[in-house]
Amino acid sequence: YAIIEASSSGISVDLRRLPLDRKALYAAAAASETPLRPMLLAEYA
Repeated sequence: YAIIEASSSGISVDLRRLPLDRKALYAAAAASETPLRPMLLAEYA
């Protein structure tokens, strides 16, 4: 995700990362009925 700050001196963008639980994401994708399911399952496999 990104944190964007604007001030009188300019704009700052700070990019951050989060650890993801791939097994939990895969299980959630497998249980969903979204049309993106095949892509999500491949992404989190």
